[in-house]
Amino acid sequence: MKRCWDPIATNRPTAKELENQFWNLFNVLNNNNSIELSEDRQLEIKEAFSQEREDKWKARLAELATNPIPMKRSQNMLTSKRLDYSQYLSQKLTVDDWNKLKLTD
Repeated sequence: MKRCWDPIATNRPTAKELENQFWNLFNVLNNNNSIELSEDRQLEIKEAFSQEREDKWKARLAELATNPIPMKRSQNMLTSKRLDYSQYLSQKLTVDDWNKLKLTD
């Protein structure tokens, strides 16, 4: 995965290399014994795609959906907010002030 993000294009995997990797994943996960991967690599793939790991991931996503992490103060300052000053202005401006207002371009 890290190779896919390499800033130097020639260091990135080719489409054929990716196809081979995906086929290896598919074959390991479907218990196809005709692949040419080491036992350690096959075990590593099976652990990465285990049902237990998927269940933990789904539980974490469900928890985040119900209890989202609050934004940090720095993120909060960059968020746009609607500021409604109409009521405040109505209190501050009298009828005479409204009559004096002129619209300019």
